Amino acid sequence: MTDVVVAGGGPTGMMLAAELRLHGVDVLVAEKRLRPPGFMRALGLHVRSIEVLDQRGLLPRFLAEGTRYPLRGLVAGIDRPAPEDLDTAHPWVLGIPQPVTDRLLAEHAAGLGARVRRGAEVVGLDQDDDGVVVRLADGTHEQCRWLVGCDGGRSTVRRLLGVGFPGEPARTEFLLGEMAATAAPEEIAAVVARVRATERRFGLGPLGGGHPLVSCRLRDLPLARGRLYERMHSGRGLLLDATGRLSPAGWADRVDHVVGPWTTPVGPEVPAVLLRPDGHAAWAGGDQQELAESLGRWFGAAA
Repeated sequence: MTDVVVAGGGPTGMMLAAELRLHGVDVLVAEKRLRPPGFMRALGLHVRSIEVLDQRGLLPRFLAEGTRYPLRGLVAGIDRPAPEDLDTAHPWVLGIPQPVTDRLLAEHAAGLGARVRRGAEVVGLDQDDDGVVVRLADGTHEQCRWLVGCDGGRSTVRRLLGVGFPGEPARTEFLLGEMAATAAPEEIAAVVARVRATERRFGLGPLGGGHPLVSCRLRDLPLARGRLYERMHSGRGLLLDATGRLSPAGWADRVDHVVGPWTTPVGPEVPAVLLRPDGHAAWAGGDQQELAESLGRWFGAAA
């Protein structure tokens, strides 16, 4: 029995297959097309995608095939330069045709041991307590523990499961952001009230306590040896520990431990930070018990 069948061999499906293989999961990608489409659905990659590629050691392959373009802003139809203090080590977009992206990610997944079946369209499924039987258009089937639908906006997997996708094209655009507010709470409340007098959709609310670094994704940082993103190629969690007194013992099979000085990019200096495999901070502090609780929450029970 296969651990996971991924329906859909586009960028999402191939990247998921690669991430699962980094953790030793047996993966089969079932893609209905015999070969990747030659037409372009996208022309480039933005900063966050570029950071993820760098975190996995893939960025040099993409840079060799693409072209860097500086970030620009557009205000009232007028071009403006991007801010100089963007929180990223990659303040540019990468122009690269999607067929190239498809190829590079497919090579990455296959190189890690993912199996890919092309011409294998998912047409049915049956599931019980033991797993899922995935029926394919050629009359064959695959047994697996999990089936993941990465087959696009008109997902066959979603349709077979009866998961609706109701709605209509959006007519209003929203801007959502996270920021540190330095004004007094009463001043913020007064401003929100004034704005909401004419803009009812406007709102502002706290995200909770704790260090402001928590939930942020870290930009690439220099470490005592190398740089942060170089230490994330394995797809494991990462504990940055400036004190050397903390330990991910019990989770060492899932979390790497890097001891040495590092600079807190957001908020007051903090001795340690726990990073998820996607580079977001799950915990920041210096208490071993709090660290253990966060390790259990994000990485499962201790071994």
